[in-house]
Amino acid sequence: MKEMTDEYMYKQIKELVNKISVVEKKAFSATIILGCLAHMFIFINVLPNWDSMYNFDKHSTWLSMGRWFLGPTMNLSSPYDIPWVIGILSLIFLGVTAMILVRILEIKSVINAILIGGILVTFPAVTSTFSYLFLSDAYMLGLLLASIAILITKKYNKGFWVGGIALALSLGIYQANLSFAVLLAIFVIINETLKGTSSGKENIGYGLRFVGTSVIGVALYYIILYMLLSATGQTLVDYQGANEGLCINLDAVLKIKNEFINSFTMITGGDKPIITYLIIGVFIYLFIAIIYHLIQQKCYKDFWKICIVIASILIAPFITGYAYFISQNTIYHMVMRMGWVIFFIGALAIGEGIVNKLKSKLLRYTLFYVPIIMIGIIIYSNILVANISYVNMHQRYEKEYAFTIRLLEELQGNRNYTEETPVVFVGNRVNNQAENIYNKEIKYITGADGNTFLPTDFHIKQFMKYYLGIGLQNPSEQQLESINDNEIVKNMSVFPLSGCSELVNGVLVIKMGN
Repeated sequence: MKEMTDEYMYKQIKELVNKISVVEKKAFSATIILGCLAHMFIFINVLPNWDSMYNFDKHSTWLSMGRWFLGPTMNLSSPYDIPWVIGILSLIFLGVTAMILVRILEIKSVINAILIGGILVTFPAVTSTFSYLFLSDAYMLGLLLASIAILITKKYNKGFWVGGIALALSLGIYQANLSFAVLLAIFVIINETLKGTSSGKENIGYGLRFVGTSVIGVALYYIILYMLLSATGQTLVDYQGANEGLCINLDAVLKIKNEFINSFTMITGGDKPIITYLIIGVFIYLFIAIIYHLIQQKCYKDFWKICIVIASILIAPFITGYAYFISQNTIYHMVMRMGWVIFFIGALAIGEGIVNKLKSKLLRYTLFYVPIIMIGIIIYSNILVANISYVNMHQRYEKEYAFTIRLLEELQGNRNYTEETPVVFVGNRVNNQAENIYNKEIKYITGADGNTFLPTDFHIKQFMKYYLGIGLQNPSEQQLESINDNEIVKNMSVFPLSGCSELVNGVLVIKMGN
């Protein structure tokens, strides 16, 4: 009986593997291999930042930020920074996502499949996410769920119901996944429209399925969110406008426009003009490819097809910055820019459709290899940016560890210090630091940039608690108020100079900066 069971299981697994095409397998393999090349450093080292060093059990916090499915998915590994397990899970989720993208966009070229896996796993938004490693496996699962939502919607006429559920779960992990999912849907719609096998009105009906997925997904996300908030008695915090409503106005539109233009530079990781020009080149190629498709398939004869393509091109930039329609105080850091990767993947997909229909060999090879070369160079640059980011995180950790040891020596060397003495670190120490040598390469890689991840009293104490095993007493609100604008504090020296620590109104104050 056991042998029969084992044989049955083996056959089922074999059948499942056989359903995966060669190009999908290549996309998965490329994701794993290039992912290791880009991110191995952080997978085998503990490289904390200002969030990961203390966020060990914050399920209630995630709910108040609107990420109601983040806590449960973090339990796939653990809420701790266990780099190797989280790293491997993240790469697997990204690898499966790459396979789904290849299937959704009907990629036939092995080279294009490899590039899709490569650009997906090395994109600077992934590097930025890995700097918050304790969240990474959950965030990558969120991207996978967003891709599954679009795959199901495309495959089945009424798939938008299940697709909407998958999208709601994805948004419950991270709300910015909406731009990834919607941009992917836009390129699926453009691809289908440019095929020329169906009428414009049929394409509109096809597109409405994806609209249904988006509407159901967003609605279900909010229904579950407010049900959980009501059940737990919590409210949304004002982080990134999570507690605000819609604010669709001209200011929001202008901010999105500026955000879109600035992203050509920002998604290089730093100030890298050559890579910026290559990224612009990919966008120009994408635009030309779409126009060529329209002409070659004579789509211009169908009014509705023209409307679909034009509307898709105009809507896409606004999807990248949709959060400004929720809060104009939103700060678009790198982790929120993952949706941009779809433009590169879309360029490969639409370009492949052109190449297969060209009769001229020279033109065919030119249009095939131009995006490959451009995106290949961008992938290589992304790998360098990732490794430089992790080197900076390593050196930053070493510097902060040495800094806190010296700080502890100053603290314990003060004759007024006891274990019961309240301690506060005041002032901005960032202003006293030398310029970061890697800044040009990684200035936009949120979480991995800069010289410090201990900017405040809170962060310094958390680091001492979890990395040095030293717990410090916090002053009361009244004691803190008595220190504000205190002349003694104003006249103190800045650490590490003599006179940087004084007992003020029963609180041991160490001045970190002015």
